[in-house]
Amino acid sequence: MKAKSIIACFACMAVIQTEASVDVRTNIASVYHEGSNELIGSFTLAFDGNDFSSASVANPIYIRFRIVRGHGWAKTRVDLRPGSTKNVPINLALSVDGNAMLNPALPADAVQLVRLIKGERDGWIRVNFPTSSWLSVGGSPASPDANNVVSLSVGLDDYASIRPNASTPTNGNEFDDGSGLASTELCVNYANTPNFNPGDIDVLDFISYDSSTFGVEDGNNVVPGNNTGVSFSNDNQIARGELYVARFEYHVTPGEFNGPAHSLPMTRLNSVDVWHWCAPLDTVYYTNTSDFEWEPGTSLYLCLVPYNPIFLALGEPSDFNIDEPAYLADVDIEASTLEGTTWQIEKIYTKGIFVGYGLHLQGGTIPPMARIDVTGLQACMLNDLEDVDLRLAAYAYVFNDFVTEGEQIPLGPRIRNTADMFVGAENYYRQVMPYTAYDRDNWQHTTRVVNQSDQSSIVTAILFNRHGITLRVHGVQPLAPHASMDLSVADLFGAEAEGVLAWMELLSDRPFSASGIIEDPFADTFDVFSAVPDLNQTLYLPHIPSLPNIWETKTYVLSADLEQDNLFYLQLPNQSPSQIRAILVPGATAVLDEDDYMSEGSRATWLQLNATAAAGAGLAVLNKLGDSGQVATMPLNQQPDTQWDFDHVGMRENGWWNGLILCNPNLSDTTVTITGYDAEYNAIAQGVLVLDAQTRQADFVQTFLHNETAPVSRLAVNSDSPIIAFLLTGIDDNDQLTAITGNLAESKELTLPYLPSSMDSWVGLSFVNDKGQRAAISLRAYNQAGQVSRDVFLDVAAYGKRVVLLSDILELASQYTHLTVTSNVAIRGFALVGDTAHTRLATVNFVPELKRN
Repeated sequence: MKAKSIIACFACMAVIQTEASVDVRTNIASVYHEGSNELIGSFTLAFDGNDFSSASVANPIYIRFRIVRGHGWAKTRVDLRPGSTKNVPINLALSVDGNAMLNPALPADAVQLVRLIKGERDGWIRVNFPTSSWLSVGGSPASPDANNVVSLSVGLDDYASIRPNASTPTNGNEFDDGSGLASTELCVNYANTPNFNPGDIDVLDFISYDSSTFGVEDGNNVVPGNNTGVSFSNDNQIARGELYVARFEYHVTPGEFNGPAHSLPMTRLNSVDVWHWCAPLDTVYYTNTSDFEWEPGTSLYLCLVPYNPIFLALGEPSDFNIDEPAYLADVDIEASTLEGTTWQIEKIYTKGIFVGYGLHLQGGTIPPMARIDVTGLQACMLNDLEDVDLRLAAYAYVFNDFVTEGEQIPLGPRIRNTADMFVGAENYYRQVMPYTAYDRDNWQHTTRVVNQSDQSSIVTAILFNRHGITLRVHGVQPLAPHASMDLSVADLFGAEAEGVLAWMELLSDRPFSASGIIEDPFADTFDVFSAVPDLNQTLYLPHIPSLPNIWETKTYVLSADLEQDNLFYLQLPNQSPSQIRAILVPGATAVLDEDDYMSEGSRATWLQLNATAAAGAGLAVLNKLGDSGQVATMPLNQQPDTQWDFDHVGMRENGWWNGLILCNPNLSDTTVTITGYDAEYNAIAQGVLVLDAQTRQADFVQTFLHNETAPVSRLAVNSDSPIIAFLLTGIDDNDQLTAITGNLAESKELTLPYLPSSMDSWVGLSFVNDKGQRAAISLRAYNQAGQVSRDVFLDVAAYGKRVVLLSDILELASQYTHLTVTSNVAIRGFALVGDTAHTRLATVNFVPELKRN
């Protein structure tokens, strides 16, 4: 036997005969033998006995670990001396391998890193709690043993230190002040070390001292106390000197390897399904910190922490499981670096779960300190969580034909908290679509969403049943500037869902408009109504038709504040309020019909709905029974006012009829003055009446004005007390009917959110300028993709009105989905949409840019 082998055998015998009290386990890192800031490996101390039974806060035990060949530490981790900025001890996480559990009374600061200072060669660990009470067995304190080994680790990045059910609140090494996880990575200065050359091994030397040790916390020098006699195993190799060192950094801040995680607020806008939120993640980075270039054959991996790329070679482990509150969305990403480099990006799945990406260098090289930018990542979380960290593990399998001798060198993981995900402020734009025709067999409902912004947006639609339960989510959908999208429940989720999903919440990061379109192709039913941007505490239905055998009236009431419970009460004229039992939770819908309008044998002609907070939205649907298809919708969110302006009254000589509805919800009578104007805003007729308290009057406009022949083009309604006024209009002897709202919003920029696509449709535009100067209007039409027509220019005289057919000013109008107008002065407007067969009619209001909720 050779002498070298004999010596090795004697060494083995020595190890066998002298059993260590504390087992040392290390990871050996390759480091540049002349580097001044080299990251060495980590070490784990495993305790299987009652080694430090006398330790206490008053009389701690100290464990010193010394780097043997390096000049000293290159970075300070803990320095408790006066004036230091690194003056917080690091609590070292204890974890147990065995059937026992850690003692519930074990404090987070039971074992701490209390000194590791740049330039010094020693690091110091303080044991503050006796090992005799680290564990709990049968409810009694116990010490570690061979079957229940307790361990701690030093030399790890913050998130890499996390262990299940460890002794600290974070389950990892953490700062004692509660500020979060702490890195204990060990960096050593090897510059000008003639005794540390390529191939040489550096080691750590461990020894423990009793509480007579002096100066660890606050001294410039440490005076060791008495040796405790506890021995440490000699598995203490920690670094290997190399001429070339393969290494990399994964980081979230360009040029800063230890920058903070991306802050990622999550809101309902980020909903991708009923249970999860996802949002785009800012760029993350790999940097080649090797001292040689990476060549094709290099592979980078970015994965959820439980996954390791080695599984690709070994096959998926049978016990593989991911139970992370945050995860990556399965989306395409890009890698970009120096010109001339190309990447193949692989998606990695295990057991059907998307776990990360492989980025494989196909062409070009990555020189030292070059950065790879990874863009397009999306982070996801469960939508019922408050704060979640997305931890990602980065690996690099680097290749250089000369340096790595034609083989990949595996590096990693570098575990980083990549995103701090939290429930953010509700700073999106929100509207609710209060009705989806879910209870009508033949009616088709479509929601048209228009991006009012010059910038791209995202839109999320969340759909509920009538009990307020979220059943479907359509998100997160991109929308180009001024583009539109049509959302049909049947097309998105199938015919079965069409009869269940009762209302829709619409969210966007940019201003948008939304309209509901009701159609029944078999009965020529057609109407358009607006989504509701603002909720109200009181809702009003100012008109219930008096002939229920001819007109069916259904009222849909929605509790649209999803944050708090609200009670809703039905208030019929001159009756006591009664609670609406169907609304029990936020998001619930109640449907009122003929039975609800009856009280003490009389039938109400209008109604009021009161909520305990501003939570209500709603819509009334007036449907003529039989085969006519006539339908009109009336929003319930219109609020009483003392002045109502109606900008268009159909001309009698052209066959139009106009019905005016006046509703006084007050407890006292009020005087109402109705004034008719011509198109130039000249008063041509007037009527005055007293509207009794808690009553509604409905009649033809000419009747209210006491003038059957006046060519009224506009109408004003003024009252002493706030009332509700509405206009119904249609064409004699035709199945056409629509409701016209008063007090339209005015602005210098308006959107008409709906244009019909049918070739036999017509659109009449009405603009009113009540300012004392001429309005110069520029009109643009957009198709679904946001592509714009040529500009069309119109003038409206001061205090004037302009009515025009869209087809007269715009060619191929049916190819556009919506339009915008801009003006030098604030104007208002609306459109009448009908067809040449005189069977369809709807009102579409111009709306200003939506304000943020």
